[in-house]
Amino acid sequence: MKEKEKTSAAEAVLPMLSGKCPYCLEENMFLHGPYHYNFSKMHKKCPSCEGDLEPEPGFYFGAMYITYAFNIALLITFFAATYILVNPESIWVYFTAIFTPSILLLPVNFRWSRSIYLYLFGGVTIGSRKK
Repeated sequence: MKEKEKTSAAEAVLPMLSGKCPYCLEENMFLHGPYHYNFSKMHKKCPSCEGDLEPEPGFYFGAMYITYAFNIALLITFFAATYILVNPESIWVYFTAIFTPSILLLPVNFRWSRSIYLYLFGGVTIGSRKK
């Protein structure tokens, strides 16, 4: 009998960032697209492999730390880009240049944070139910 190959970390990066189930790496974890008004709704279990996408109540509270890190990186990047490329006199230009991308990328940031948190800290053997 042929032993199932382990999924490497490099093979898991694309499914993780696209919000695929960590068990089968095929089905979406979220019910809707990132810019749907209900972007935060997730499946409780994977529709394809029945993998548990919510290991315990309150599990995703830890994903806030990943969201925070993403937002800080985003704010620093846009501040530096605005300072270097534009160097405006008004503080409002900085506020606009910094907070607009943060607000527009909120749904993507939310989804990536949850996905990364589940892949890293969910106790999941990545690709364990891959067909």
